[in-house]
Amino acid sequence: MIINSDRVKVVVMFNGDNILADVQEAVDKESGARQAYILNYPYKVTYSSPELDGTGIVEDPEVKVHYQPWCPLSPETQIPVNHNMVVSILEPVPSLRDTYVENVRKMGGTVE
Repeated sequence: MIINSDRVKVVVMFNGDNILADVQEAVDKESGARQAYILNYPYKVTYSSPELDGTGIVEDPEVKVHYQPWCPLSPETQIPVNHNMVVSILEPVPSLRDTYVENVRKMGGTVE
């Protein structure tokens, strides 16, 4: 499967999950109405908050990011999601996008 790095987004789900994926839309051919989002190579992203000292000042501004397959019980790399389950779609920070592209390549995906 070929992914487009310009379509890599952070998808905030209704349940609070943050999903990093190459996002496409599935639309009705006749009406043009959105039917679903297609998440290609979706990863659930979790992160640790920066550490604060006793006064509320950030001691360590580094945020540690962790990736895991969003749906590890299936080998599918292209997952349709009901558009009503999506709260927001955001641009990822460049380093997050770069790491995602590297992970997709390791899984055998092609990036354009």
